Amino acid sequence: MKVNYRQTSKAIIGFLFTAVLLHLAFKKVDIRIVYDSLTQVRLTYIGLSISFFFMSLLCRALLWKKILCGNEKAIFYSLFKSIVIGQMGNNILPFRAGELLRVHSLSRRDPLCQYK
Repeated sequence: MKVNYRQTSKAIIGFLFTAVLLHLAFKKVDIRIVYDSLTQVRLTYIGLSISFFFMSLLCRALLWKKILCGNEKAIFYSLFKSIVIGQMGNNILPFRAGELLRVHSLSRRDPLCQYK
């Protein structure tokens, strides 16, 4: 089995970068206060919000399938993944640049779904 050193080094650098940033973010946080706050959270509301969020993503994927692909056979999973990637990009990048990520991801994943 061959080891891909480039991917391995990227993963190690990513984990180290994440660890350093998490350390800086939580350096002056009292863990007991965070734990006490987390014990008061109502998990029912969190579960409901997560389920509604995924339902909205599924509805968006169905909408994109209808708008972009028409009657052609498109892979629903690739549409859903593109929607999730775009949503992540909108949360991280400025100026709703996640929309560009969504289109780019969709064009790479499913060649049947192209803008008409």
